[in-house]
Amino acid sequence: GELSDGCVTEDGCMGGSDHDGEGKQVLVGICAMAKKSQSKPMKEILTRLEEFEYIKIVVFGEDVILKEPVENWPIVDCLISFHSKGFPLDKAISYANLRNPFIINNLPMQYDIQ
Repeated sequence: GELSDGCVTEDGCMGGSDHDGEGKQVLVGICAMAKKSQSKPMKEILTRLEEFEYIKIVVFGEDVILKEPVENWPIVDCLISFHSKGFPLDKAISYANLRNPFIINNLPMQYDIQ
């Protein structure tokens, strides 16, 4: 089924040994250029988020963001996207329209800061 795609470990998969959906992880996608996603402030944020056991961070690789069609991007419940030089904001918006994740920061507003 679709859920097993991209599962790294057996027990990391949804519905594994959890009872009654307890402990379902929320997949949080970080969609940003490597310079941004590898930056010190970002690592600080991710470290804090990872302290919550029900949050799983999925960092979208720069190659994926730049070269892959949005249909191939990881499927996440929640998207945090950061615009920076060279970032394909149009693609991020297409992805958001396609998958409809919960968006932490407003994508179209980022056009204003380009």
